[in-house]
Amino acid sequence: MNSDVVSSVFGNGVGKGLYYLLIKPAAFQLWFLRDLILYVLFSPLIYILLKKMRWAFPVLLFVIATVGLIYLPSEVKVWGLFFFVLGGYFALFRQNVEIPQWLTITATILYVGNAVMVAILPDLIKGISVLFMLCGVIAIWGGYDMIVKNENAKVTSFLAKLGTYSFFVYCFHEPVLNIIKKVGLKVAGCNDASLIVLYLACPIVMYCVAVLVAVLLKRYVPKVYAVLTGGR
Repeated sequence: MNSDVVSSVFGNGVGKGLYYLLIKPAAFQLWFLRDLILYVLFSPLIYILLKKMRWAFPVLLFVIATVGLIYLPSEVKVWGLFFFVLGGYFALFRQNVEIPQWLTITATILYVGNAVMVAILPDLIKGISVLFMLCGVIAIWGGYDMIVKNENAKVTSFLAKLGTYSFFVYCFHEPVLNIIKKVGLKVAGCNDASLIVLYLACPIVMYCVAVLVAVLLKRYVPKVYAVLTGGR
């Protein structure tokens, strides 16, 4: 947890403490688990709507999510529901998605271009965030397929093995990434060159540390690792 847990959980009464611990949540990188619990509770209704509306249901949610970026409060996360329903549509109607290489390359170029625009003109983030998000999904999805298809079996097997630690890496990255950044700034100092290098290097260092810790936990205390990752 990257926060003052003691004062937030134990310093404001039982009700607020439980709210901060479970609903907020204290480990803020797990916000999507809170949302997934709600989606699963409503999954029977989602199933019925998908059966009745088919592709029109995720399209409707896409429109609501896009408009909601401007008009809905930030606490209302329709995008998460859209992706949940989209995954349900692919599974329910057995839609096999093959992203062509030209679309992957185009999405990657647009994603990089959007990133540069956001860095230069941050006020545009809401206006282009939809395109930014979709291009990122397509670029990563299609890019992973391109790597796996074009590499040899050993590389594919290695990537698949690393993929088994993805949930642990995600949970582990806060506050470890912040610690690594602060240590890096202490060592390298705070200037333009060091900030750029640390921006690129810190996630790589954090990932290597996370995988090493995961491997050691899985090897020596597998039951503890299973509890920490929910059996994933």
